[in-house]
Amino acid sequence: MVARIFLEGQRLSNSFVQWKRRWVLFSLFSVFVVLCLLLENTQEPATAIYIDRLSSAQSLLVELQRRNRQLLKILRDFEKIDITIDKEGTLHDLEERLEILSSSNGSKVPLKRPSTEYQHLQRHIKNNINEFWYFVKAQLQKMKSEAAESLKPTLDDILAMALDHTQALLSDIDEVMQKDGYKDWRRAERDDLAGLVWRRFNYLQNPQNCKTAKKLICHVEQDCSYGCQIHRLVSCFIVGYGTQRTVILKFEGFEGVFKPLSETCTMNYDSADIWPGKETSQVISIPNVQSMNPRSQYAPQAVPEDLAPRLTRLHGNPIVWWVGHVLQYVLRYQNNTTDYIEATMRSLKLKNPIVGVHLAKTGSGDLSLTLDEHMWEVERYYNQLELKQIVTKRRIYVAADDVQVISDLTKRYPDYQVIFHTKRTETSSGLLNFIIDLHILSLTDFLVCSFSSETCRLAYELMQTKQPDASAKCRSLDDVYFYSQQLHNMRKAIRVHQSESEEEIDLELNDLIDLWRNNWDGYSLGRNLRTNRWGLFPSHKVEIEIETVKFPTYSEIEYTI
Repeated sequence: MVARIFLEGQRLSNSFVQWKRRWVLFSLFSVFVVLCLLLENTQEPATAIYIDRLSSAQSLLVELQRRNRQLLKILRDFEKIDITIDKEGTLHDLEERLEILSSSNGSKVPLKRPSTEYQHLQRHIKNNINEFWYFVKAQLQKMKSEAAESLKPTLDDILAMALDHTQALLSDIDEVMQKDGYKDWRRAERDDLAGLVWRRFNYLQNPQNCKTAKKLICHVEQDCSYGCQIHRLVSCFIVGYGTQRTVILKFEGFEGVFKPLSETCTMNYDSADIWPGKETSQVISIPNVQSMNPRSQYAPQAVPEDLAPRLTRLHGNPIVWWVGHVLQYVLRYQNNTTDYIEATMRSLKLKNPIVGVHLAKTGSGDLSLTLDEHMWEVERYYNQLELKQIVTKRRIYVAADDVQVISDLTKRYPDYQVIFHTKRTETSSGLLNFIIDLHILSLTDFLVCSFSSETCRLAYELMQTKQPDASAKCRSLDDVYFYSQQLHNMRKAIRVHQSESEEEIDLELNDLIDLWRNNWDGYSLGRNLRTNRWGLFPSHKVEIEIETVKFPTYSEIEYTI
């Protein structure tokens, strides 16, 4: 199977050039058809018939041009994807998009599009089901800890039944999404948005005249983990995008693994002013992204204002989508990196379904407890999956900071196929091995990890580039999603809440809450900006509040083909 997919990937790669040639021939053929229609029976005396033929020919030409544009867009979208890494997904997407194009029967039929309210409601229902489960689980476990021994089996039965109901409800809402008729729209909207931001990034990073282009020099210090360094790079790149400055990267070892951020502009030419510089500064330098002062308005969790309405409709957490697509652009693999990843994935023989598990260092913590917590969530995922399909083998891909974890996991959970990448100890391969884990985790069907870990958040962010909306495809065992350099993690109250104890806070409709954490027991902790009070509140009574900022729209390339 893997060999067939590889050959199909190679065939697809080789055919890109052929398709470009076919597109040119197709265009010439379009003109030929129109000329034939115009010249046929030119001796026809009736002017009305001639006008009708001319109108038909013009309509046909417009339709052929439309199809040409769509075909070229498909080619360009797929050319930017490294098909040797995700061959099966690439082939599936290509076949599906070509099928949609070929089945339009000469008329442009808009895809059925859901309302924003419908998309929100669907996510609210799913979130409410999960939050209700967290509440019931916490309350029953508390009761069990205080109950007599004779009552504990009964409480265990109630907990198991509650979990069974929860999984059935979640399975039902997933099936509604699969059958609501919006699947094609979700894929098309994902592709269109991804293509739009990619073109903007590429335009910014490859100016026609590097010497006259305004630039931003990003110095990424190597005083923290790989994940931390990559997030600093993302922050600086976003600032460059917001200020319309080509980013020049100073990141030791980066270009040995990833492609340069620019193909045409890698030199700053002029002396640099220190951030924030001036509007007229030709070159601005950020010596240390982590301590950038003043903080840029464009830094996460800010989402481009022009993209926000579309992202809000498509995605459950737009900032994760935005950061993920920036990551996809800046982490474009060198050929040797692609070869290394491809060889590793062939050796691992990965198959779906598969759950990605990242186990961060536990220090002096209880390793057995950590394993059990992660695997409990893995089992919950597979139990729910088996409600709608047969799972012949439960697989997990494990990325662990402590290799001893792999051995313990295999012994404790023999019914699972545990897949992992054996890391080499050479310093030169450290970043490559990190990227292997990151890449594979982002390709899994579901993630179990801790958002306090940079690696977990990176994998989750990159996962958003593989699916229309993977915002609910991860279970964090500690924090909610956050960005390291964010100022706030805002939520908006969608239901009124009257506090029932001194630990709780009141909520009015549309109150803004700076979220501190979700306790995963039905309650979250945060500060109500209206009352300036800290306290607990029911998690299901708030929703993510998107922070939007007016970024440049690069309108000069908006409508180019």
